[in-house]
Amino acid sequence: MENKPSIMYIAGFFVGLALCAVIFFLIRKLTHRQGSKYDERQQLVRGQCYQAAFWVLAAYLAANGIFNLLTGVEWGDSFTVSFVGFCLAVTVFVVLCIRRDAYFSLNEKPRFYIILFTVIVVIELAATALYIFKGDSFLTDGQLNFRAMNLVIVGMYAVVLPAMLWRLREQKRDEE
Repeated sequence: MENKPSIMYIAGFFVGLALCAVIFFLIRKLTHRQGSKYDERQQLVRGQCYQAAFWVLAAYLAANGIFNLLTGVEWGDSFTVSFVGFCLAVTVFVVLCIRRDAYFSLNEKPRFYIILFTVIVVIELAATALYIFKGDSFLTDGQLNFRAMNLVIVGMYAVVLPAMLWRLREQKRDEE
């Protein structure tokens, strides 16, 4: 059992990023949207949400650094620790934007994103199941390793999806 990501894993990571970018641009092109159409209020709120996400990331990095200095314990490899912080900041940004009605641009429907995020969760759970089936460990020398990132993504969407569904239900209730 190998404890470092293989060259195929790293290549797959970058191919996955490229594929996500291609899908994103295809969706934009097919829906004839050239950039977002957020109103002034939404742009202001999004800026505040970016700021909150930045401060959450800064606090996470500081807390992790202080924890490492005081205890001498590193709970994850550097890439995993950084990825967890990134996902935490993205989650804060997305949830705050959803709660303040600034995540979706004007005339944008959340249904597509709910389906997309659900598909992502299923894929990430399948990847996690594959690791478990193969007997791969999520720990290396007592530290979380790169295999745990799938579960981090699932955790992120486990917060984002309910926030979207809650907001959608709230909007429907307001329309009635």
